[in-house]
Amino acid sequence: RYFTTHHTQAPRKIKMAVKKRAPPILNNHKIFVVLFLLPAAVWFTTQAYGPHAIFLLSYRIEGLLALLSTLWAGMICGISFLEAPVKFRATTLPRAIAFDVGRTVFHAFQRVETALAAIGLVLLQQDLIQRGTDISPYLLLEEWQETLLFLLPVALLTVQVFWLQPALDQRARSHMAGRTPPRSVVHFLYVAFEAIKLVSLAGVGITALVIH
Repeated sequence: RYFTTHHTQAPRKIKMAVKKRAPPILNNHKIFVVLFLLPAAVWFTTQAYGPHAIFLLSYRIEGLLALLSTLWAGMICGISFLEAPVKFRATTLPRAIAFDVGRTVFHAFQRVETALAAIGLVLLQQDLIQRGTDISPYLLLEEWQETLLFLLPVALLTVQVFWLQPALDQRARSHMAGRTPPRSVVHFLYVAFEAIKLVSLAGVGITALVIH
């Protein structure tokens, strides 16, 4: 009986171990589709049917860009400035679990932000093509408000993904292990970047709706 139970449970343990060690991209295939295939589909559609094919999605590209920027800004308000600080006020939630939940939430949120940034860049490019010229210094000067206001959050997101988030992950693991990490400005920089992204994205929405 022991032999049967022992050997029938072993393959289950092996399968669970293999599942836990699977690469993260395999567990986030939906995000992979949104991040890569959706912008590619928009690009191929505009190449096949001309830049005016984007009007199938909206009467004006600026409307879609304003909607995307407003959605992104709203998610920053809800996650970075509401969910993140509020969960530490829960009296029944252990602090180690709160750090683990926060780390998981921000990793997922950054994937969504990356997808929104990619789609926004595609829309911005189509807006430039829609005006009859290619990307050039003259066109960037003409569209400096909308272009720079959107490129700023994209640049800040890149810094967050490749520098600030790994540093915050290391600090979170220290808290989860019961250790107190040394004081650092990484968290304050992350919050400052989130505030700048919020203001910049709000500016993109206003610029896309009012100026155009």
